[in-house]
Amino acid sequence: MAKKRKSNPGKQGGLRPKDMTPGQRQFYRQWQDWKKISGVSGTAKNVARPTKSTTPASTTPGETPEQKAARERQEEKDRQFEEDVALAKTDLDMYFRNAFPDQADRDVLIGLVTGAIRNKTISMNSQTYVDQIWRVVEQTDQYKRRFPGLVARAQRSGNGQVPMTPDEYMRMENMFDAAMATYMIPAGVMDRREAIAKMVENDVTIDEMQARIDMAAEAATRDESFMKKFTEYQGMQPGHLIAFYLDPELTSEKIAKQQRVFEVGAMMDRYNFKGALSDAQRLEDLGLADTAVGTALDKAAARRRLMSGLGGKTTESTLIQGSATKGTEAAELASLEAQRAGRFNRSGGAAESQKGVSGLGQSRAT
Repeated sequence: MAKKRKSNPGKQGGLRPKDMTPGQRQFYRQWQDWKKISGVSGTAKNVARPTKSTTPASTTPGETPEQKAARERQEEKDRQFEEDVALAKTDLDMYFRNAFPDQADRDVLIGLVTGAIRNKTISMNSQTYVDQIWRVVEQTDQYKRRFPGLVARAQRSGNGQVPMTPDEYMRMENMFDAAMATYMIPAGVMDRREAIAKMVENDVTIDEMQARIDMAAEAATRDESFMKKFTEYQGMQPGHLIAFYLDPELTSEKIAKQQRVFEVGAMMDRYNFKGALSDAQRLEDLGLADTAVGTALDKAAARRRLMSGLGGKTTESTLIQGSATKGTEAAELASLEAQRAGRFNRSGGAAESQKGVSGLGQSRAT
């Protein structure tokens, strides 16, 4: 009776290597190699066999273990890079959404940026990643159409203008929209795109824009006299108030100066003077505080009689300016007051001289 053949863990189904198929022989050799490396010996009862691999040990003929390890590291690095680029596309689409609502524009920009990432012009791990993105984007037609003020500002950057980012530009747009809605400015009075572009070009900052809006808010609470002079001097309606304070052609200094003219004009109105623009501007030019303007108007109001009645007369302008200064108008008022006082003697009659009665029939406008 033939002896029963023992099962060999290194043989497939108890077959000898010469009886195995090519695939079985390959697995057998892999298993033998694994035993030598791991130092494990024994039978199938106490040794876990490796699972069958469908990938050859090396995919590159003649590749050394070191070369293989280096290649695998590079493949992993490339795979991770592609994942990062895919994430960057998603992030860029969200980031550009506010600035470029048109998807076609965003697709163009995303393509340019990811291309720059691939050719290493832009580094996603750099602290200046966002700045690098905008340096690529600002060369495009999409950017130039969207941010004309920044383009103009950059062209004049040699004049010492403060840099501004697209995010700050869009914040100014939001501030503008909020101000327009708050003050209900009539449609057609201002074009936001043109106004923002011009303000940015003229070096208006976010802080300055906020200061202008605050000035407008304060002006909107002024009394009737202030609004009366605003509409008279500016030729605008009260609803246009914010348009004046956000006028891109005006500097903050000019706005503050003009506001002071409104204030002086309003003070003249409260004294029941007509308060011509030229008079308000001259008083503003003197740099008088409210108390000094009030003193001058008190004096002018007390001399209002010089604008009517018998004898020489003066104009409101001369009356106001002469009461505020010591110049030509002041001398003219003093002369007119002396002339009127000399028309009558202490008893109330006509003053006499060696040449006859004086002060009658004389009228000299000054």
